[in-house]
Amino acid sequence: MAFIHDYANLAENISNDAKNYDRAYSYFISKRYYVFSHYFKNFFQILKLIDDAELTDIQKIKYVEILKSQLSQHELTFIFYDSIYPIGKKIQKSLIEKFHLFTELNDQFIVTELKVQYLQSAYFR
Repeated sequence: MAFIHDYANLAENISNDAKNYDRAYSYFISKRYYVFSHYFKNFFQILKLIDDAELTDIQKIKYVEILKSQLSQHELTFIFYDSIYPIGKKIQKSLIEKFHLFTELNDQFIVTELKVQYLQSAYFR
């Protein structure tokens, strides 16, 4: 329950002020990153495996679509915020943009001003 409470506080703090994002997310991960850090590492290792595989682009997109179908809106939201956190996420961000990871992301879960952190390709095929 503490995780859900902290996530709700994070969402509220970020939605109140996009400039507050770095501080709010930093506070959140300092308390709860151990709960989901393995999730991000696993997800992006699978995405990188698909990207590095000797497959056609169409096959890669198909596998990424299968992977994306496993994500809830809240999980996509976490990926959205975690990948723009300023500590070493360039590989994640480039894979998100390459594979259009946020085509199904509901705008109500994110701060619109932060969408510019990603190229348009992250949102559209």
